[in-house]
Amino acid sequence: VMQLRQMELKKDDLVLVCGPGWFKVEVNNMLEKHGLLFGPDPSSNPSVGGMAATSGSGLSTLKYGTSRENLVSLQMVLPNGD
Repeated sequence: VMQLRQMELKKDDLVLVCGPGWFKVEVNNMLEKHGLLFGPDPSSNPSVGGMAATSGSGLSTLKYGTSRENLVSLQMVLPNGD
């Protein structure tokens, strides 16, 4: 469960490593302290996992792309534990 709320910014690489339990507003609040932004802007406040699953986007899609287009990689646990 702790992995759902893990967050680490690798600023030199412009990469955020985080669990699916973080919400968009929380992510952008943390990034803002470093002069960064997660561009895709669904009108609600979805979780990172929800945005990854649905490729959440919004009015800023033309400028920043969809959530899926901003993902570098995913790590997941399958129902069988693999």
